[in-house]
Amino acid sequence: MKVNETFHSKHNPPDEFYTYPRLTYHLNGEDEELLFLFYGQIASYKDGTRMTAMGNHYLGGPAITDGSTIKDIVLLESPSFAPSYLNQPWNNQISVLTKAERSEWGKIYDGFKFEEKTSILCGKDSSSSQDLIKFTTDVKYRRPQAKDAMAISIPEQVNLLLVNSDNMDESNAVDTSSPSGADNFEDSVDTYTLYEPSLQEDYRGDFFRHQRAKSAQLPYYDVNERFIRPWEVRDKLREGTLVTIRANLVVWLTPVMGRESTVKKSFQLRLKSLKVFASSDIPLKPIVIPQLLGTAPPQSSSPRKRSFAHFSSYSQSPSSAVDPSPSSSASTSSPQSKKGKTKDNEKGKGRESDNEKGKGRESDKSRK
Repeated sequence: MKVNETFHSKHNPPDEFYTYPRLTYHLNGEDEELLFLFYGQIASYKDGTRMTAMGNHYLGGPAITDGSTIKDIVLLESPSFAPSYLNQPWNNQISVLTKAERSEWGKIYDGFKFEEKTSILCGKDSSSSQDLIKFTTDVKYRRPQAKDAMAISIPEQVNLLLVNSDNMDESNAVDTSSPSGADNFEDSVDTYTLYEPSLQEDYRGDFFRHQRAKSAQLPYYDVNERFIRPWEVRDKLREGTLVTIRANLVVWLTPVMGRESTVKKSFQLRLKSLKVFASSDIPLKPIVIPQLLGTAPPQSSSPRKRSFAHFSSYSQSPSSAVDPSPSSSASTSSPQSKKGKTKDNEKGKGRESDNEKGKGRESDKSRK
């Protein structure tokens, strides 16, 4: 596949959906956007992959709210320990994208000149070689809308409930506690499905301040072509996972502030689907909880665990509960017991003062 021979770019002016003009890519003679197929293994967080609850939002930035645009960033690299015959297809991918970018050099649209560009290729470990391919997903948090076919709200219970987003009536819920219910649950999941964000292990702390926004089902599929839910991404799409990705190539043309008639070309591969064809055995990295600057780390381990807090009083009866830590028993004492202890302490101090007075009298008599 060669640019300008088998496919070409098309200039699209601003419209009701897009504020700025953009370039899309099409097979010669076709109007539908070209869907490219890529393969590789998921690169590490260090290399730039961002698939946590925070997505592509940056540490040190403002809190994530309903108005924040948060997306996943997936970087692919050449498969490790792959047979030599797989190196050429990977190199072909790099070659096609490089030529597509270079084909836009020097082109002028709408009288604008281009002095800056953002590439979809980058180097591993800040090297000069371009050996990573960058993909961007759709938004991972969005508010339920009337057009959404279904929305899922999964409480922290044994049964999983599938609720229609239009009326949020649990009479329409699907009980997934049985095998047949689980099948119906899976059949009902699509890219319009929404979940409670707190089901993600690292979604906690003051960094996340959503009011109505839910976690969206992104087009991630496992080896059995079943959706990978947001809380499964950390495990099933870990570093080293071999995947295929279908994506559209688009070039955003945005004005450069302070530079008249100058436009920035931002190349982007918009991920349309990701399919796992081999899992990874690389150990999972520890969960990192983001926090706002100037705030203390979250005290509780997870919002999911907080929902079980009201069950703690039933774990042990008062007579059988034994706490070996003196400090913890003191910290959990009631206000009444603290008052009682204070009174006892005062009485004890009174006895000590009486004893001291008695000793004083005895010493006076001895002097006489």
